Amino acid sequence: ELLCQESVTCLSNSNEARSPEDEARDSLIQRCGYELVSQLTPQCGACSIKLATPGWTERGSFAVRKGIRAAEQGKWDEAIACWQAAQRVNPQSDSAIFNLAIAAASQNHYEEAEDLAMEAIRLRHSDCYEAGLERIRQQRTQYEEASAQTGIKLSEATRWTVR
Repeated sequence: ELLCQESVTCLSNSNEARSPEDEARDSLIQRCGYELVSQLTPQCGACSIKLATPGWTERGSFAVRKGIRAAEQGKWDEAIACWQAAQRVNPQSDSAIFNLAIAAASQNHYEEAEDLAMEAIRLRHSDCYEAGLERIRQQRTQYEEASAQTGIKLSEATRWTVR
C-alpha cells in the first residue's frame, strides 16, 4: 500500500532544530527505506486491456461506444452507466457485458468480473473475451497474493487502462 500511495516518510520530530548532517542522514534513510519497501511489498502495476466494441447495427451500440470513450478518459462511473444502459436496451449485448466485467475488475471486484466475462463468452465466444477473462484471473491471483502477503486488503493494487 505504501507503494500505491508512493509515499515513504522518515519519522522525525519536526520541533527540533536540525543540522545539515541530520537532514542528509534522514534523506538517505528515507531513500533506503523506499528501496526496501519497494523490494518487500507487492508492486502496484498497470493492466492494459482491450474493451469490446459492438457491431454498428447492434442495439445499444451507441451507449457501448460512449462508455468506451468515457473509460479511455478514466471516467469509469460514467462508462459503467453507459454499459448498463446498453444492457437494459439489449440484454444480449455481449460487448456491454464484457466491458462491465473489465469495469468490475478495475474496482477489484474480481468474482463479479469473472462472472460477467463468462456471461459474455456464453453469449458470443471470442478470443478477445477469452484473453480478457484470463487477464482478469491473473490480476485476481496477483491481488489475492498481495493481500495475503500484507495481511490487509489493498485498495488499488492495479491501475487498469484501456486501449
